[in-house]
Amino acid sequence: MMRRAIFALAAMLAAPAAAQHAAHQPPASSCTEVSLRCAQAVTPWAAPDGTLWLAFSAAGQVAVARAEAPGWVQVVSGPPAAIDDNGEARPKVFADGKGLVLVTWTVRKEQAFSGQAWIARSADGGRSFEPARPLSNDPVSQRFEVAGFLPDGTVAMVWIDKRAGAAAKRAGQAYAGAALVAAWSKDGGRTFEREQVIADHSCECCRLALAPTGDGGLALAWRHVFEGGVRDHAVARLDAKGLGAPARLAVDDWPVQACPHHGPALAVAADGSWHAAWFTKGRARQGLFGARSMDGGQSWSPPEPIGDQARRPGHPALLAAPSGLWRAWKEFDGETSAVKVQHAVDGGISWGAARVVATTAEASDHPQLVTRGGRAMLSWASRAEGWRLLGLDGP
Repeated sequence: MMRRAIFALAAMLAAPAAAQHAAHQPPASSCTEVSLRCAQAVTPWAAPDGTLWLAFSAAGQVAVARAEAPGWVQVVSGPPAAIDDNGEARPKVFADGKGLVLVTWTVRKEQAFSGQAWIARSADGGRSFEPARPLSNDPVSQRFEVAGFLPDGTVAMVWIDKRAGAAAKRAGQAYAGAALVAAWSKDGGRTFEREQVIADHSCECCRLALAPTGDGGLALAWRHVFEGGVRDHAVARLDAKGLGAPARLAVDDWPVQACPHHGPALAVAADGSWHAAWFTKGRARQGLFGARSMDGGQSWSPPEPIGDQARRPGHPALLAAPSGLWRAWKEFDGETSAVKVQHAVDGGISWGAARVVATTAEASDHPQLVTRGGRAMLSWASRAEGWRLLGLDGP
């Protein structure tokens, strides 16, 4: 598969981290190039070597960029396709800082809430990519893939998969939702082994959240279909052995036979505490909420509201940074979307006042949080303003 570099990015990221960097967006009708200014969804990844990677989709293709290399874009997908890039489902990049770069994305299928996940691999720091290939050979559906690195370099990949539901249907049995499937790679993503269902009955249309625990594992959160069609959240620890015992994040009691399209956020602080943020319209509570766990996700503090409930807060992001914990979310007042952030310096016991850091009157992506140079940053793309990187702390 031919690979090509496109030098179409706006100059960016030469200024201090607290400055705003942007790739400005032209009108949607003229956005036909594979560049950040035409990106539908931009996902950042801070590699251990300090490189800030960006994965995005534009003009039906998937590409990566490096914040430290203005104007450089590498297309990693094949011919234009129906890429999942709606905020919940989005292209992603994972890099170990030693030359390995993995890019994943999903191509939508005709059947609703179904797709095929793809992966492209580079072993030379993104200078070249191997031909993209399906992440799984199973023909049914894989979406919402996430990945993390274990201490020995093993790549752990998790996605929402419909093979179990398809098998149940063939057997004439009922099956709620989809399933979580995990696979592990010990050769830098060249091959994945032990592909297995690790949790039945996940919601089929809400993103997953994955965060390093600091003790050799990964914290995983997902929207689960509990008995009676209740779509609340579950959390568990994932490592090389598999998934630990799941725990319920909160009893929101949201029975819904539809797709919320609203996944959780998760972060693990330096003190080992787990932090989650999620949206619900349950019978117990409605809106955006946060909670904290001090025992590896097995029990959680009472949910606390996040944001101005009158402005429909949602689509949260969480980040554990050297300066403390950060959380971001979107609000909408009927005309303008705003990204708000809060900061905690005590392990999430208390949070500072919410403040607006970006707004737009046009369509926009979900907010993403990332560290760059040890500082907390907001990565956000909107139709009018394009992609922006905003410093949240420091000078």
